[in-house]
Amino acid sequence: MSPKRPTLLILVAISTLQPIALNMVAPATPALARAFSASYATIQLTLTLFLVAVAATQLVVGPLSDRFGRRPCVLAGIVAFIAGSALGALAETTEALLFSRVLEGAGAGTTFALARAIIRDTSSRDEAAG
Repeated sequence: MSPKRPTLLILVAISTLQPIALNMVAPATPALARAFSASYATIQLTLTLFLVAVAATQLVVGPLSDRFGRRPCVLAGIVAFIAGSALGALAETTEALLFSRVLEGAGAGTTFALARAIIRDTSSRDEAAG
């Protein structure tokens, strides 16, 4: 196995955090509304705020990773994602759930953006494109 192969597998794994975290919650929206005694619209904010956090994080994480390095930023993103997931699992209020989804989205946005940047950094143009 070449040295780049494990890196590629790790990059694929962290790239899947964002779509999985988004699509796992969507079908649970009615159950979450019942569990938190909240309106459907309030629980829908978990999806909206998650996506806003993903988008906003991608705008700033590139320059931050150029300055501080890809690895520390990816690790921070993974920690944020795990912390957001744990907080969401333990949330007892809708506010805590919404906060956890923002934190989770920030982590997912970081890993999603930087996985592609790392591929660009470590691969030739032909390897990265195909």
